[in-house]
Amino acid sequence: MIAELEAQRRIIDDIIKEQPAMLDSYRSKILEIELMYCKIYLAVEDAPNLKKHLDEAAKFYTDDSFSSTVIAYNFSWAGYYYITKDWDKCFPQFELTLSAFKGTQPMYEMDIRRIMGDAYADAGRYKEAAETYRVAVLKCDSINKATLRMNEETVQANYRIQKALLEKEIGAKRFWQIAVGGVSLFVILLVGGVLRVSRIYRELAKSEREMRESYAVVQAADKMKEVFLHNITNEISVPLHSVVTLSDSLCQRNDLTMEEQQEYSAVIRRNAEKLIDLIFNILDLSRLESGMMKFNVQEYDMVQLCTDARMQAELQEGISVQVDFLTDLHTQLVQVDTVRFMKLLSSVLMSPKGRREPYAVQYMLDYKSIDELRIVVTNSPLLMDVENERECEIQHAINRLYLEAFQGSYQLCEEDGKQLIIITYPIKSFS
Repeated sequence: MIAELEAQRRIIDDIIKEQPAMLDSYRSKILEIELMYCKIYLAVEDAPNLKKHLDEAAKFYTDDSFSSTVIAYNFSWAGYYYITKDWDKCFPQFELTLSAFKGTQPMYEMDIRRIMGDAYADAGRYKEAAETYRVAVLKCDSINKATLRMNEETVQANYRIQKALLEKEIGAKRFWQIAVGGVSLFVILLVGGVLRVSRIYRELAKSEREMRESYAVVQAADKMKEVFLHNITNEISVPLHSVVTLSDSLCQRNDLTMEEQQEYSAVIRRNAEKLIDLIFNILDLSRLESGMMKFNVQEYDMVQLCTDARMQAELQEGISVQVDFLTDLHTQLVQVDTVRFMKLLSSVLMSPKGRREPYAVQYMLDYKSIDELRIVVTNSPLLMDVENERECEIQHAINRLYLEAFQGSYQLCEEDGKQLIIITYPIKSFS
């Protein structure tokens, strides 16, 4: 990734060297490249290189930049001060980052608040850390309530639609029943119609039976949605209760030892991360099921995307990971939403948060057919996380619905005693 960024920067520098007047045209692109450098070095906590590129980004940064650029710039400075433990500059920079959201991107803002809470905890300012976690959790709780309310309204709307369709169908059937009855009466007058009466009776009985079966299907679907909402509510309430309870303890009790404060902070951080991930997944699942998910589709090399996923998995902090990526392909361009597909690959390659055991995973990219790619993942951590079965089921559902939206597929199977995830993705463009 760094090599690609360096190549882009060299191209732009050569253009500007030949035509200095083009500097203003490429200012925002140079700033974007420098911020990508900052993101990489922030992830690996390389403070010297991070500072070098922050100083370079400062030459092209202006306050009237896009809000996403302002957020990334201020967050990179906050991360630099976090790494260097310069707390006096770190927390004001976090505040600048949060002020740049202006009410937009609430999920991203909660993630920044969680990181800010981590910084407070590392600085030994546990009360401020607890308060920051509390604010993030309360915001998350409000979004959770809105999500549950939206799902409830969706269930009710589906029920009303099904009821209206059923009533319409009953009305149509009644109309035809009357019409058939009139014709039957005429036939009865002509031919004695005993057999006709018997046939009409059988048809009515069949229609009633089909209507009851359709109604039972609608009731079963509604029941499944109610069970899903109930299970999700239980999954959310446990970490939410832990975070709120321990935050209250940190804020109100003065008799806690340093070890207890650190333990509480660690539990709050772990549950807050779990809660935020769960909310993100619920929102994604809801959007995919309702067809409201928006995708940013562009042409990209699938081989490079898989390579980037391997690098991201191996860069997980504090985990010994062995990821083997096997392919005979050198390049293969596809139409893909790179962010969503990278998230899908990360979910099947990376260990769930909170687990630190070493693991080894292997995945292979090849052609399934002339117009379809196949990715086979062996020993995925997502298939082995028995402690978070419900969360894994949600992630499998998200992955499956996402691939189906792009005419692909997502299958779980077992072969020669090995657990596999098989992903297919079309090479040809789609409408």
